[in-house]
Amino acid sequence: MDAPAHPKANDAVQQLVEDGHSHKDIALALAGMVMDGVEPPAEEAKPRKSHADFEQKPSRESRKEPRPLKDKHGKEREVPLSYTVKELGRARPLEEHPDVVMERFWLGVGKKQSVKPSEIMGAIANEAGIEGEFIGKINIFEHYATIDLPEGMPKPILKHLKKTRVRGTNLGIVRVVDSHSA
Repeated sequence: MDAPAHPKANDAVQQLVEDGHSHKDIALALAGMVMDGVEPPAEEAKPRKSHADFEQKPSRESRKEPRPLKDKHGKEREVPLSYTVKELGRARPLEEHPDVVMERFWLGVGKKQSVKPSEIMGAIANEAGIEGEFIGKINIFEHYATIDLPEGMPKPILKHLKKTRVRGTNLGIVRVVDSHSA
């Protein structure tokens, strides 16, 4: 297989698997299309959901944290390759400094480690040299946290913060990717 995968191919296969199709069924369907010379449709319309579908699944607003991403074996990823703004939300501007552009970061510590916002703030302020007034909203979830920091964090500082420990766990900081810039 020399041809590079289409950027949305992995998402399409994942969606088909979630819809109940096996990998073998997907491969056979694609092989049949190639043999018949059929071009796959550019975009397939999503099937309409019935009223029953909406009653079974909790609304997006009722979920407090995004569903964790899973690897190809179905196990939850400890440290994400990247999270998007769609998954974790946009950074909010600071009330005291609305002119400072902020961006959101994922942290590998959460309620499971009994971490407090002050501990995260202290670690980042001390290790990155950021004044506390420029550290934005900190959200702590079960297995991770998010924090809003000034935009343009230098890579060497991010690399250092990944190894910074809070409550015995590396922060593992990851920049949340804006889908427009990804």
